[in-house]
Amino acid sequence: MAQWAWQFSGLSHATKVDDYEYMLKHAVEVFRTAHFEGKSKKGKSVRKLAAKVLNVRLKIIKAKRYEALPVKSEDWADRRIQIEHLDELERKLTSGGIDGILEEFGAAELIANEAL
Repeated sequence: MAQWAWQFSGLSHATKVDDYEYMLKHAVEVFRTAHFEGKSKKGKSVRKLAAKVLNVRLKIIKAKRYEALPVKSEDWADRRIQIEHLDELERKLTSGGIDGILEEFGAAELIANEAL
């Protein structure tokens, strides 16, 4: 019965996104208050969390797209707009990448300092 282990746990793509976004907000705050000698290490952590936020956001878009795919060809017209919107969101996320996430969370100073 392993397939049912987490069925009603409340864990989903949406809760993962929320969790990683919260961790990234906290990490950005810690990065800003860090002293010069610890800033490099904290900057790497912030970039890693930004990558995780990007990945879970892409996963939730893919899951929503899979859910929106019509079973019958007659339903395609009804779901086409929703699927196109999800495709557009995915393109925006992938074009912005980690730098877009860092900018969104107010850590734009890490964009120029990729060598951290």
